Amino acid sequence: MPAKEMKIKLSEIEIPSDSPFVHDRLSRKESAEVLTQFVRNTNESFVLAIDSPWGTGKTTFIRMWIAFLKKEGFQCLYFNAWQNDFSSDPFISLIGEIGSMIKVNPTSNKIYKKGKKIGAELVRRTIPVAVKIATAGVLDLDKFSEEALAKLTERIAADKIAEHEKTKLTVEEFRKELADFVASLSKTQDENKRKSFIFVIDELDRCRPTFAIQLLEKVKHLFNVDGIIFVLALDKEQLALSLQTVYGQGMDVDGYLRRFIDLEYHLPEPPKGLYASVLFDRFSIHENLGGRKIGNANLEREDLDKMFSELFHLFQLSLHDQEHCFAQLSIVYKTTPSNHKVFPVLLSLLIALRMKNFSLYRRFVHEDASPDDVIKYLRGLPRSKEIFDVQLGSIIIAELIVAKGDQTEIEKFRTHYSGLITNTNTPSPERETAKDILNFLNRWSGDTHFNKAKHLSGKIEIAEKFS
Repeated sequence: MPAKEMKIKLSEIEIPSDSPFVHDRLSRKESAEVLTQFVRNTNESFVLAIDSPWGTGKTTFIRMWIAFLKKEGFQCLYFNAWQNDFSSDPFISLIGEIGSMIKVNPTSNKIYKKGKKIGAELVRRTIPVAVKIATAGVLDLDKFSEEALAKLTERIAADKIAEHEKTKLTVEEFRKELADFVASLSKTQDENKRKSFIFVIDELDRCRPTFAIQLLEKVKHLFNVDGIIFVLALDKEQLALSLQTVYGQGMDVDGYLRRFIDLEYHLPEPPKGLYASVLFDRFSIHENLGGRKIGNANLEREDLDKMFSELFHLFQLSLHDQEHCFAQLSIVYKTTPSNHKVFPVLLSLLIALRMKNFSLYRRFVHEDASPDDVIKYLRGLPRSKEIFDVQLGSIIIAELIVAKGDQTEIEKFRTHYSGLITNTNTPSPERETAKDILNFLNRWSGDTHFNKAKHLSGKIEIAEKFS
């Protein structure tokens, strides 16, 4: 049987409407059920933020959850803020998005058109005073008497007050029409079981800062009616950086966002190694290992499984970064003859290190960084004990020592670890680690006479050009 084609790019996950979480490989259905229970039990206006760093699968989760909500009988609308931030006014984009979902409900359509007309009036009313002030700016003020200037100022002030009063009335009218619109969407439902209208706004953190600010203000002040729950999918840390470009580095971001967000939900991090196992399947890597003519395919598969699972956890790589690592791995295997060694442990280490700390990767492979430099960096990471307190840490250290084929460097480490073993003051755990490292160094003696790091980096760089 021919090997299954190895992929270098993932297709979008299919989300069947009748079983939205059938392809959920990150154990996130539970989050959807918790959030659904929450929105089911409230009918008041509410803004919920789903916070998770960029590249952690927020959008996929949101798409699955929306499908799940619709299956449960909720009316939902998805709005990608980043794709709409070309608009001069987020309000126009939000109204337009609501209009795009109305097809067959005549009552809702009629109410929507009326609300849209009122909304247009709201936008129009931001213009007149600005025009008057701009006109005043081109007048020859030297020819104005103090009395005339006072009258002009008084007239502009009066216009401002009048416009303010009209705008207040228009906002109230818009909210009323919006409330009627939301009610009309669920008119067929039992009054005691009427569900909220869920308006999801995704990618808010990727928008222009001014657009994001305006959108938050519009959501809170114009769409604040019972029956609408807004869900903001965002990376709060990234949004904070955007806001600080407008308001300054010293702003209280949490205090500012609390004005708009009523509750936050942090999307849980997937269990260690779970997404790596998903990627092995989705990139069809395991199937292709069986076609190699050198080495033990089962052992190689185990090494890759273990290394990527642990390294992704150690480096705290986003799901997006993990996908990029697997794309590189896939290309390395596609461009390596089946009778050539790939050295899976060192390969996975270099790919992950390149993604996490490109500068150190380059210095180690091409310049003067030593194995000790990389080891110290790895040991300094917050989750390092989980690796270096077990045998995998010894394997990584030994791989780094022999990676460049530098015999002088290898002998220096042999002497160092031999000394730890013979020294009676060496703590027992450290002595056992030294024995493991020496054992691996002796076992790999046949592969220590050429620069594996540079050899593999050449393949990784080719893969990066493809990526």
